[in-house]
Amino acid sequence: MSTEDGHWGQLLTIPVDGYLEGSGGPLPFRDIAWVEISVNRIKGGMAGHPLQFINVKDEILAHLRETQVKWELRDSTWSKARIFEDEPVEVVRIANLYEPMLRP
Repeated sequence: MSTEDGHWGQLLTIPVDGYLEGSGGPLPFRDIAWVEISVNRIKGGMAGHPLQFINVKDEILAHLRETQVKWELRDSTWSKARIFEDEPVEVVRIANLYEPMLRP
């Protein structure tokens, strides 16, 4: 297992069973302890469009509360190359249900 942090990105999918793909490429679930998701969505910031941070916290938490996933809110910072640096943000840290150390 690695304690290495990944980079912020706008991609988060499950391309095939057992893998989570972020901006750094696909990783097996077993290698992921948790995922952080910003409670803000980015709009604009390029091609002369004003940068906006749109809060989607209520929507994210409403869906998480319908699950049995372990999660917590944390304060963090994020950066998007050539758009903004070290912007304060609240994130939802979601534990990986498939990671052996976190199973009930």
